[in-house]
Amino acid sequence: MFTLLQSRHSFFQSPRTLVRHMIVPMAVALVLSLTIPSALAQRYSVFTPKLNDKEAKSLWRVTSQAVNNAAAFQTDKSKIDEYFMKYYFPLMTQDDPKNLGELGERREDLVKWLREAKVPEAQEHLTGLTLKAERIISRGNFHPAVRYNAALIVGLLDKEYATAPPVPLPEGTLALLELLEQNEFALKDKKVKVPASVKAAALVGLERHARFGISAEYTDRVTKASLAAIADTEPEEEVSKSVHHWMKCMAARVLVRQYAEGPTVEVQTSLTGLISDDKMGLEDRCCAAELLEKINYAKAGGINGTAAVLALGQLAQDVLKEEAKESAEFEQEALTQGPINNRSLRRNNLDRGASEYPRCRLLNRLKCIAQGSNSLVDGLSDEAKQNLQKLVDSLKPTISVVADKDSGNLHITEAVQELKTEIDALVKSWKPPKAKAEDGDADATG
Repeated sequence: MFTLLQSRHSFFQSPRTLVRHMIVPMAVALVLSLTIPSALAQRYSVFTPKLNDKEAKSLWRVTSQAVNNAAAFQTDKSKIDEYFMKYYFPLMTQDDPKNLGELGERREDLVKWLREAKVPEAQEHLTGLTLKAERIISRGNFHPAVRYNAALIVGLLDKEYATAPPVPLPEGTLALLELLEQNEFALKDKKVKVPASVKAAALVGLERHARFGISAEYTDRVTKASLAAIADTEPEEEVSKSVHHWMKCMAARVLVRQYAEGPTVEVQTSLTGLISDDKMGLEDRCCAAELLEKINYAKAGGINGTAAVLALGQLAQDVLKEEAKESAEFEQEALTQGPINNRSLRRNNLDRGASEYPRCRLLNRLKCIAQGSNSLVDGLSDEAKQNLQKLVDSLKPTISVVADKDSGNLHITEAVQELKTEIDALVKSWKPPKAKAEDGDADATG
């Protein structure tokens, strides 16, 4: 199963975000881990291969010729069906540890077959077979890892593979939508639940489809399903809050891909809600803030960005509140490790000690806020634009300090404390007089 979870999805293009969001496969791993205990308590369906390994190997040679030679495809088309439907796809439903561990490799091999086939008709035929099989598997009573793998495969299917960019398969979009929209499927005499792991895989696929272009007939449904995923306040019992929040961010990414040239009011409200949702972790909220960078707000009409400005300001406050608390604790711990009567040596211990303040985390958080703000500012009224620009200008010096590899721990912790004070005052100045007074009363009473 570990191989399965190592799928390399390019969610974020910059090295900074790629590093930070290596937690994506980890999040899905957690989803799967939460469904595995139930797997031990019940029997799952499997498709038994109708060919043994020796027969399959012989057929594999014929199939390889058929997808790469037009004449061979015409005579041996049925061999493609036989190899995949009687051996390869059934093999990917087996739930023993060995086969589960090979799912990821088999998925990659299958996609390679699809993308490198030299006969367009064979490519189209194999795509149809794959969709038929993986749609059934993703909906059926198979092991959660098997169903997750099947949904990932559906998301990788294209109508046109040779073009740049590729053209996602519309029927694949529909299959992914159904997995996301529905909580269960009626199969024969029973209902089969759609676990969170499968919905997560569906979101991964829909993000890819939205990135390359979703067929017009499904755009509204994709938007509606993504908005519903973000609005879902309660995670399923077996899913942790962190995974649930990750799925919300993935749904937001689908929306941003769809509305890169300007969001609707509903989409903007949903994105703003994620940024301001204090029930979510700071990393997820910063992820939502960073997504604003993908939107061309200069072309967005009728969007009131004031709420988003306030949300970004509140996020900056919340980030710096946590960072300031941790920087103070870091300073205190480091200072106590030096000679008791030598303050300068103790400060040097802080600045160049063995421990390092987590500057990468801090840098990522501040950059997410700054970059999202830089995009949003293009669609704002003059007052809101000035407020947001002040926020960005306030963040820049600290970002520079943290990014400078020569900056010591002391420089960073001091910069954090100073920035917190500055941002608190700035965001407070945006509030109406009544809200400021209430804040002052709260400060006075502790």
